Amino acid sequence: MAARESLPFRDLLDGARIAQFGERALGMLKIQRSADAGHVRMALSGRIEKQHLAELQRVIEEDACPHGLTLDLQEVRLVDREAVGFLARWESAGIRLENCPAYVREWITVEGTPPGVPRARRGK
Repeated sequence: MAARESLPFRDLLDGARIAQFGERALGMLKIQRSADAGHVRMALSGRIEKQHLAELQRVIEEDACPHGLTLDLQEVRLVDREAVGFLARWESAGIRLENCPAYVREWITVEGTPPGVPRARRGK
């Protein structure tokens, strides 16, 4: 349990947990965690950038079985290339990406295309 104490989560009155990563308001990632019947849902909002990935990975790995986890991306406003690769790898491992913005979904599709495939054929 000592490892849990290092997580930057705050418990809310409704039982949800919330965490914020980032020092600048513009570069912040907010995670709201909730669990129901063994399934964990993490609602992400703000930006997902390279500097957030190690901590986000740790939270995902410590908190849930990958097949019982949903990342809700409805409030995500910006991702960088490293974040797209991160999301693509977790999705291929069985984590559900819900409310994924269209530009992020397209980028995941392009990034997931094997090297050497012409751009015009990607996604087909």
